[in-house]
Amino acid sequence: MINPFSRFLLVLVVALFLIYPQAMSMLGTRYHISISNDIRNDTVPLSVRCKSKTEDLGMRTLFPGGVYFFSTKIDFFRTRLYFCFNVWGQKSRYIEAFKATRDEKRCLYKSYFFWSAREDGFYFSRDNSTWVNEYPW
Repeated sequence: MINPFSRFLLVLVVALFLIYPQAMSMLGTRYHISISNDIRNDTVPLSVRCKSKTEDLGMRTLFPGGVYFFSTKIDFFRTRLYFCFNVWGQKSRYIEAFKATRDEKRCLYKSYFFWSAREDGFYFSRDNSTWVNEYPW
């Protein structure tokens, strides 16, 4: 015999799958994020430190052409956030490299997405060919 609370939870989960199956499938998707140093003609490296509320991925030094890569999944409540602090010479910039509520929509059916550090800021792409400057220096 299933108690009323367990029955309620079961009905709720089934309803979520029926009403919003696309979002439920996104919970199991692993997202792959790359941040590349595409600053041309410069010997000054880009320093990148990414972290979430519970995980510090550490500081990396990227020389031109270098890539910082990490993966994550969307949690059930869609609160997953990875933010990165970036320093290039005298410039610094904080970016939200992965934000569950934003990226599950804009990266629908794409599990790879890309950030490119350039002379004028950080560019985002879903396909590694169309770029938008989302975070100017």
